[in-house]
Amino acid sequence: IGFFLGRHAAHLNAYLLSSCVVAALCYAALAFGALSPWYGTVVLTTSNIFLASSLTPLLSEAVPSHRHGTAFGIWAASQNLGICILSLLAGVLSDAYSVVAALVML
Repeated sequence: IGFFLGRHAAHLNAYLLSSCVVAALCYAALAFGALSPWYGTVVLTTSNIFLASSLTPLLSEAVPSHRHGTAFGIWAASQNLGICILSLLAGVLSDAYSVVAALVML
């Protein structure tokens, strides 16, 4: 996917926007749809891969070259922290209410 995005870098903003829209649609389909959760999960994972692969080159252009290591380290740490906190929050919401409530609130 990184090779594909590298070859079509002129359309990077379109890939960012489309991956955000697809992610929102997948969350809606998982919360309210009657399809198997496998479809939403696979498309959501693909959308997140495109989003992360599109944001990485933008970070290297926004930060001076002597700060790339720090910027990518902070980016990876904040991404991992977000994954951890949102997983814990989804578990608490799922236990307290239901799976659908956790999907709607997150």
